[in-house]
Amino acid sequence: MDTEVPGYQIALPLIIGISLFSVAFIAVTLSMFARVRSKPVTTGMEAVVGETGKVISGFPGAGRVLVAGEIWQAQCTNELQSGQSIRVTKLTGLSLDVEASPDETSSKIG
Repeated sequence: MDTEVPGYQIALPLIIGISLFSVAFIAVTLSMFARVRSKPVTTGMEAVVGETGKVISGFPGAGRVLVAGEIWQAQCTNELQSGQSIRVTKLTGLSLDVEASPDETSSKIG
């Protein structure tokens, strides 16, 4: 039921204030979503490729490595020593393909 009685009307400044607050809140929320969406993946299987770690045991050919705080089964065609730094090149199932970390390779060559 509509009425012209002043006590039943909503104040125009209140309507404007709530509208401005709502628009600002939505704009900030959408900008945060856009920023998060453009960042690279930091979790999950995709994030493991390119990470560095250390050889725990095993090798030549296969062994165990510590990458991102987790122990993984790994394969490598090169000779690796326990404690050596490695870099993940590929993820196959639950096994990593690794290579000697570039900084370790250059220090052993030179």
